[in-house]
Amino acid sequence: MDFALRVAGKPIKAVVTDLDGTLFQTKGAEKPEPHVLKYIENIIDSGIFFAIATGRQYRNVRDMFGKLGAKMGFIVENGTYVTYRDETVSMDHLPRDIADELIADMKDIAGSEMMVSCADVNYTVTDNIPFVEHLRQDVKYVTEIINDYSEIKTPILKISINFPEGIPDDKNEFFHKKYDGRALVQKGGPKWLDIMPLGSGKGEGLKHLADKVGMDLAQTLTLGDSENDLEMMKISGLSLAMATGFDIVKENADAVVESAEEIIRLCAAQSEKYLEYENSENEKIYAAIRQLAAGTDWDEGRTERFIEGLRSDRSVRKEVRHFLKTGNILGEYRISGISLSDVIVWQVDHFKAYMDRHDRMNRYRQERLFLESAEVMLEATGDPEPFIRKFHEESGTDREDL
Repeated sequence: MDFALRVAGKPIKAVVTDLDGTLFQTKGAEKPEPHVLKYIENIIDSGIFFAIATGRQYRNVRDMFGKLGAKMGFIVENGTYVTYRDETVSMDHLPRDIADELIADMKDIAGSEMMVSCADVNYTVTDNIPFVEHLRQDVKYVTEIINDYSEIKTPILKISINFPEGIPDDKNEFFHKKYDGRALVQKGGPKWLDIMPLGSGKGEGLKHLADKVGMDLAQTLTLGDSENDLEMMKISGLSLAMATGFDIVKENADAVVESAEEIIRLCAAQSEKYLEYENSENEKIYAAIRQLAAGTDWDEGRTERFIEGLRSDRSVRKEVRHFLKTGNILGEYRISGISLSDVIVWQVDHFKAYMDRHDRMNRYRQERLFLESAEVMLEATGDPEPFIRKFHEESGTDREDL
């Protein structure tokens, strides 16, 4: 993926990424994984500017990055609020008459929930407590329930309406027809319709940030997945869309990629300091695998062949690392739609044979199930067709001793 490191032969000087659906591809993600924060740290240390562009609340996003955030740029609330090194760069707000009109149009739409975003807090009028708890507990938004939107006295950056079953075409059309030319109407995701001040958006926010730090947009890499990412992607030197993103975003991007994390890792890999870190972390993983395999019937040769395979396959290595650290299956890497979780389920019929064995054999059933499933993924990566055919036609690994 050389395109991730250069634009028209020139090195990338800035990286700007969306969060939900892009850097966060797992639903409900609250913050970047520690290794991703390390990637970002090394990008910054190597002299590349790094920024987040998101529809989320500033306080929520800033807290995710701890001390590292003091070196970053943040384009939040879909570009209406921009900061750099914890200082405000720009802030746009909806004219109050337009905000009041939007609120009147939104508040009585059946089956929806509305959220009004100000700089430090989101407001909502609702008796839907699960919705509010989701914002507070899962998304980590500072959210207040009020009795009436007239109570809001601070500037309104954005008004959003949530449709749990997805944005209806007629509602999308209604708000565009009524407000285009007076406000910016964009899809913030499959369920969120966002209305912001005219002349705002992530693209404008990126321009403000570029002016502040002297960023060359021609040497800037952007990553996104939704309609609200389009404008910033159009003005950057290199735009990459997520394969899971909106069709219109993929059609307008320079390239489509599976993983924003992988692109960020490649950018970080320009730093020698990062390469030393990654090698150290990998050796910890391999040591943990040896310890895990020692409790199964794997011999040393098989264990070392497995580790050697992981050295050259980062996708499966990431799955193994996640399991070793959390005890859970990540399930992000797929071969023709088949994930590690699917392979484990596929193998279960074989491993059920151990259920009737004595304790000495049962004690390593789970460890061996995981290792052999990951081993299958490694083998399938190199030659997927036989694996795919066997997966759909047979049960898991056959052994003569069972």
